[in-house]
Amino acid sequence: MFLAILFIIAVTWFYTWLLWQADRYEREPRKLLLAAFFWGAVPAIILSLILEEIFSVPMSNWVGTEFSNLALASGVAPVVEESIKGLALLGLYHWAYWEFDDVLDGIVYGGTVGFGFAMMETIFYVAGSPNPVLVLFLRTAIFGLSHAFFTGVTGAFLGLARESKQPWKRLGFPLSGWLLAVSFHAVHNLGASVTGITPAGILLSIFSDWTGIFWLLVAILLARQQERRWIAGFLKDEVGGVLSQEDYTMIASLGSGLRLWLKSGPKKDYKLKKKLYDLSVELAFKKAELQEDISMEQDNALQKQISDLRMQMAKIRTKLEGDIADADRP
Repeated sequence: MFLAILFIIAVTWFYTWLLWQADRYEREPRKLLLAAFFWGAVPAIILSLILEEIFSVPMSNWVGTEFSNLALASGVAPVVEESIKGLALLGLYHWAYWEFDDVLDGIVYGGTVGFGFAMMETIFYVAGSPNPVLVLFLRTAIFGLSHAFFTGVTGAFLGLARESKQPWKRLGFPLSGWLLAVSFHAVHNLGASVTGITPAGILLSIFSDWTGIFWLLVAILLARQQERRWIAGFLKDEVGGVLSQEDYTMIASLGSGLRLWLKSGPKKDYKLKKKLYDLSVELAFKKAELQEDISMEQDNALQKQISDLRMQMAKIRTKLEGDIADADRP
């Protein structure tokens, strides 16, 4: 059991790291990701267990003992769990608004909450199973991404709301994402619940989960393309100011050329170039936020942040140019 727990933790952290890597251009603060993971692993698990236990008694009275487990698994549990996991996303959306930029950020935060939840749930299931090896395989390999996918859907639609200007979309998108997450979760649990009756049950769960995961991956790729357009578009007018043409070309490419550029030259300049890259991406995102329908107070705050970023970038560029001049001096 000890080895199984270590394996579950290792696999979970690997999946979480992969998701963090998907946010290629402006990765989320680690303290927020840790908070999201902790919410999924501890409070969300505890609250879900309590609420599902509370609902189990009236559910058995309404539908009878024979069907109560099926009703709880495919009806109550998805609603309870996706609601509680979604609370973390709502908290991040409101209290870390400037770190919740778009669809990709929503997927990353939602997936992180889901991985925390899945880790603890898998430990409980393996500990209580007469066939722990099979359960371990199913829940880490076949369904290892499922909880992250469910909550990632909610997060993706919150990201759509973040990018929307119409009030009805800001309300409708989060509700739609939650309903979709609950629906996928319900289908998954329904398939798992009837597997003992028919092997088609597990096939239903696999098909539903991996179809949804495929489309979520598509959403990640599309969101990354949008972020790349922001970077290329909003940094163009910084050329000749805080960025050189070479800086802009390399940062806008965001490919292997950027990595080579960062690693070229003296090693002491690597950190400076990396910092310039990070600040440039942040500057592009702040300028994108200026295009939103925001208040005058928010606009002023963003303008100050943009000014501060430009000052930091100018200092780094001056330092880099000085190092280059020193290197060229005979």
